[in-house]
Amino acid sequence: MLTGATGYLGGAVLRELLGASYQVRAFVRDAARLDAGVRERVEIATGDLLDPSAVRAACRGVDAVFHVAGLAADWVPDATRFHAVNVEGTRHVLQAARAAGVPRVVVTSSVMAIGPTDGDVADELTTPGPPLMPYTAAKAEARALCHAERHDGLEVTVTLPGAIFGAGPLTDGNYFAQVMEALRTGAYPCLPRLAGYRWCLVHVDDVARGHRLAYERGEADADYVLGGDNVPFDRLLETMRGELGLARLPRRVPAWTMMLGARVVAGWHGLRRTRPPVSLGGARALVRGWAFSSARAQADLGYTWRAFDDAFPEFVRWFRADRRDGRSES
Repeated sequence: MLTGATGYLGGAVLRELLGASYQVRAFVRDAARLDAGVRERVEIATGDLLDPSAVRAACRGVDAVFHVAGLAADWVPDATRFHAVNVEGTRHVLQAARAAGVPRVVVTSSVMAIGPTDGDVADELTTPGPPLMPYTAAKAEARALCHAERHDGLEVTVTLPGAIFGAGPLTDGNYFAQVMEALRTGAYPCLPRLAGYRWCLVHVDDVARGHRLAYERGEADADYVLGGDNVPFDRLLETMRGELGLARLPRRVPAWTMMLGARVVAGWHGLRRTRPPVSLGGARALVRGWAFSSARAQADLGYTWRAFDDAFPEFVRWFRADRRDGRSES
């Protein structure tokens, strides 16, 4: 059973599982959001993560659960939704899997549940730092919930994807598509100067394959960072600028200047209950380093990834064609 099959990463995991000849039950709120060709190849269970009875029904009679669904965003009008979906939704899945006797559960977390690394490189064993925003707090709590369930005998493998990019629906989960849209339209008034900071960047298809490998080869009580190249922030920005054909990037400012501006903008939009161009939590993440090691996944799973220099320019070219063709967000 797969949750999140209509989402950005979940859709990639669905394609990966189908490509490996798995029979998949897709637990979705709206089956119409599945591509017609995919709908014909999966068993559909309709329901919501916040409905425990629907989750229990979806878990009956399956050999494994891939829990990929979640609320992936840096801002929503009601911040309590992060806890409801990402923590309580995960709790419902774990409880339902236990009740149904499911042998293995693979839960998608994020390196953001560990926290920023700045000049260092972190991995699965790094002690998590303070959360930067409601989203990261919820992901950290959900990960801790998975660890607690292990102590009670449920086999739970946790994946920790890096910063994901690649073709797919233009949702909040497709973060770099949103960044490039903001760069293309001039929505960012400025960007931080982050000398020496790196970001762990990985193609969505590599992460999807990592999920399958975590199920097939991973240890039942393990966490696995599914990352890619740790790319200097300046190089990432310059790659986007060049591939997008922009004459220049927004003005670069010290991190403290960007945070000051983000607080002012967030306060203004908070009064109006509208979405800021960069949320306060998003700004806190943007001015930090996010470098991670995937050595454990490489050793245990045989996990590999496409090089940034090959995969990211291809992604930008897809993005430019998508916007040129006028395809809408899904």
